[in-house]
Amino acid sequence: MQHKITTINYQYRSADNWKIFGQFSLLGEITQEQHDQILQCLEGDAFIPHQVGLPNLALSDDSYKFDLEFDHGLHELSLAQSLDESIRQGRVKIEELHSGADGIPSISEFIGRMSEQESWDAHVEFMRMIQVRLGKE
Repeated sequence: MQHKITTINYQYRSADNWKIFGQFSLLGEITQEQHDQILQCLEGDAFIPHQVGLPNLALSDDSYKFDLEFDHGLHELSLAQSLDESIRQGRVKIEELHSGADGIPSISEFIGRMSEQESWDAHVEFMRMIQVRLGKE
C-alpha cells in the first residue's frame, strides 16, 4: 500500500552557532492549513523536539561536544510562511512511501502533540540535556 509522507527539516543551533541538522517524517501530505497550525505552535521558529517525541539533535550526535556555556534546549523549525515556499526552499518534502508506515505519526498526531504544549520550557530541557550527558538519564 502506498502512502504520502511529509518530511520536515529542523536544526539545533548552539549559542556559538554550531549547527546540527535533522528531519522527521509524518504520514500524509501536509496541507497549508496544517502548515499554518504548526507555525502557530512555535515560539518564533523555536520548539523543543523532546516535548513532542522527536530527538534532541544535540544529544543524538555523538561527535558533538556539549558546552554548558553555549548549549540550550531549543531547536529551530524554520518553516516559511507558506507551504509552497517551505517546499521550494527544501524545508518540507512530500513524496510517496513505498514501504510500511508503521511507527510514523500522522500529521494530525504531530499537530496534536505541538498544540498540547503550553510553552517550550528551555530550562527544563537544558537540565535534562545535562543529565543525559552526565549519563544519569
